[in-house]
Amino acid sequence: MSQRLGIEMDQQSPDGLDIEIIQLCRYGAPGERKTISYSTALQLIIRGYAVIYKPAAVTSSTPLPARVIRSPLVTAICPTYNRRKYLPTSIALFLKQTFTDSELLIVDDSTESIEDLVPKHPRIRYVRLSSSSVENRLLIGEKRNICCAEARGEFIVHWDDDDWQAPDRIADQVFQLRHHGKQVLTYCNILYYRESDGLVCRCFPSKGLWALHGATFCYRKSWWEKHRFPNVSGGEDTAFGTQARSAQQLLLTDAGKRIVTRAHGNVETLDDRGNTCWTATHMGQGAIPKTNISEIPREFFDTLLASVPEELLKSSVSESEDAVIGVIKNYGWAQIAPYAVSLSRCGFAGAKLMFVENIRTDARMNLNALGFTVIDFSTPASVLLEERRDYLTFGRHRFKPVIDYLKANPGRFRNIVWCDVRDLIFQADPCEWLRNNMPAQCRIVAAGEGWRVKDEPDGYNDRWTRTVSPNDYAHLREEEVLCSGTIAGDAAAMLDVFERIYEMTIKSLNVALGNADQAMFQRIVRTAPYDAITFIPRYRDGFCATWFPAKNTDTAVIPNYGLPVFSIQDVTLYAPESGKPFCIVHAYDRDAQWRMLIHEKYRLETKC
Repeated sequence: MSQRLGIEMDQQSPDGLDIEIIQLCRYGAPGERKTISYSTALQLIIRGYAVIYKPAAVTSSTPLPARVIRSPLVTAICPTYNRRKYLPTSIALFLKQTFTDSELLIVDDSTESIEDLVPKHPRIRYVRLSSSSVENRLLIGEKRNICCAEARGEFIVHWDDDDWQAPDRIADQVFQLRHHGKQVLTYCNILYYRESDGLVCRCFPSKGLWALHGATFCYRKSWWEKHRFPNVSGGEDTAFGTQARSAQQLLLTDAGKRIVTRAHGNVETLDDRGNTCWTATHMGQGAIPKTNISEIPREFFDTLLASVPEELLKSSVSESEDAVIGVIKNYGWAQIAPYAVSLSRCGFAGAKLMFVENIRTDARMNLNALGFTVIDFSTPASVLLEERRDYLTFGRHRFKPVIDYLKANPGRFRNIVWCDVRDLIFQADPCEWLRNNMPAQCRIVAAGEGWRVKDEPDGYNDRWTRTVSPNDYAHLREEEVLCSGTIAGDAAAMLDVFERIYEMTIKSLNVALGNADQAMFQRIVRTAPYDAITFIPRYRDGFCATWFPAKNTDTAVIPNYGLPVFSIQDVTLYAPESGKPFCIVHAYDRDAQWRMLIHEKYRLETKC
């Protein structure tokens, strides 16, 4: 491998290597030069994040690479005019969104600039238009077009400066558009609150009314580029939505409790235009019936902010985040509920990514409700043919959509936990475990199964290892089975392992049955250079138990391995010695009673 990269080395690897960063990563920005450990430097070079630093080739006039800034997926556009009272709260609500691959664009033509209210934040942009007065202010259609032209995202969400938005509003709308393949989305059944008298209504509760409510719009920028808003003082949303409906590209979904529109200002003179349109003046009548105030989330009634809290600004700034990744195919909600619900309850605060193909609607809707980012993929026809011949094919090819996604999002993730889905649950935050227990020299965590390859009952791993690694079989069969359904580590190392598994998959395509990804993973992390950076925790460490009750008395288990403790009372699996719950429990479904208890514990009440 070193020779392939053009690195000359002695028989023994050097302690460190001088490199220059060429692509943004956790080790630095383009142009930075440093000396780091040989194994880490080698991985950065393999992944294309760095090159070997050769001082003789660099002169003072050599320009450094420009820093690449990735565009966000979503732009929330906030045209504002004389709304100092509401703007800080609107900004805070954006920063609380569960969907973080986004930016907030504030376009201001107030009579006096409100820039002092806008915090310096990497996901917030402020554009000041020329000062305006009531008489010559920009028409709302023109102003929306300016916002859209400035937007960097693939999707645009309307973010009115005086409305309340639930934390999952952006996530819900982007998911719905992607899932249904439409261009424009508008909500119906929207909560309205009139400040003057506290009246609460549901605006357009029936989908049959085909309401076009601009404050709730979400659409693709590519659609706006061909269907711009008319330059009018009102009704621009109706014209825009009507075009989408005529082209059968309009999606109407229920707002639930994701948005509360404020009706304020002088509804008689319409002097503030703050939702004081026809809708506000007809609340409680016809298509806008009264409802109970309990319908409105209590957070709506929090005191309006004078400025965005510093804690919120700090907590929302992160160059990278942790991620848990799963890949599923042909599943319904019942099969994945324990995985999804347990991950949402375990304290994990990073990105929950689920790559899916041909899953049921109930699974999609509940994943979205739990804050998962659902990413569709399609299996090539040639692979589908192979799947009919060898059921292990999906296990190998599931890495491909994840590889493509991680390459398209460089530097986004810090640590990644890769997991099977159907037979796995989370009892504690796995990324917190990584932060507290990962040895300094290691970058990959492999979960042992408690028996050697040669001793596993039924001999699955023994057969797989013989097929995948005939030259290393004699050595590998003496090692503990490492589960490819639970792998964790830093994002760059994980991507590299995924690619190595996929390279082995392509080379062995249609060669022989039984070339399982688990045997590929075992070979990769048991041989150089990955064996030097792979950590295999013991059960007392409490990372992952690939275990089930009957295994506690299985004579094939490695002697003195340490037996997990099952608790029927709280349906929890505890690590030996420490007595703490395992972060991850895998293969729980091998025991019928345990499977029933797990499914009951992690049941989600749902109407789907």
